[in-house]
Amino acid sequence: MVNCGACGKFLAMNGAATCATCGVIFHRACLALPDKAKLNKDWECPNCKKATRRGGMREFRSEMELLRASFASVCVRMDGIEQRLQALEQRSPDLSDDRVALLEQTISGLKLELNDRDQEALLTDLEIGQMPEDKAENAFSLSLCVGDLGSAYH
Repeated sequence: MVNCGACGKFLAMNGAATCATCGVIFHRACLALPDKAKLNKDWECPNCKKATRRGGMREFRSEMELLRASFASVCVRMDGIEQRLQALEQRSPDLSDDRVALLEQTISGLKLELNDRDQEALLTDLEIGQMPEDKAENAFSLSLCVGDLGSAYH
């Protein structure tokens, strides 16, 4: 017979709950566990749970310290990036109003020149109308035919 870890009374092994961590045996009634409930193999008694939580808090605190240190290094890197960005912004040339006006004037001049070239290209186009087309005829043979007509006309 073994003593209960909570009340100290003797207990039978068939209705007991055994802690997987410390191995202490308890009455189910002392721990308010139902008699028919099945316990996990890794079930822990209240004392071991408290100890685990304390150990967990220590781990949590150490992880938080590591996180703070990492965050501090990230902050330092971000400050460096901000300083470099400000330096780049200060070095970039300012586009003054005169310079912008000159660029806009150049663009409008180029647009006009391009429009003039398009108009000249349209003037050199030849439009042939009122001529029947055959299925086997292509534009080259049609232009040769018109050329022959033009030379015969002169």
